[in-house]
Amino acid sequence: MLSGLIHSRNKGGGVVPDKRPQIANVHEYPRLFKEWGIKVTLIKAEDGSVYFPVKQVCESLGIESDRQLKRLSALPDYQGALADIRMQTAGGMQPVACIRRREAAIGTNLAVV
Repeated sequence: MLSGLIHSRNKGGGVVPDKRPQIANVHEYPRLFKEWGIKVTLIKAEDGSVYFPVKQVCESLGIESDRQLKRLSALPDYQGALADIRMQTAGGMQPVACIRRREAAIGTNLAVV
């Protein structure tokens, strides 16, 4: 199994700027946030970083997730904060766009519609 950060690379060996890094070897923790009335899965990576699935958070808050992900991806402050993490979904194991907890807590740009 792969572990750690895996970056997408182009033919020249450089990191592809419009691709999010992929993170493997994670642990998933479903969590109910009673104060907001939402259930979200926390993902803990090997390096100790905690991530939230962007789509899951947005859907719980009634926000359009694709639009928010595009906005977050375009903000310089969020470069490195977004990653694709393989998670179990209704369609099987798939990469899921996630945001690191630190940046989600600082900017709360997920609430910007």
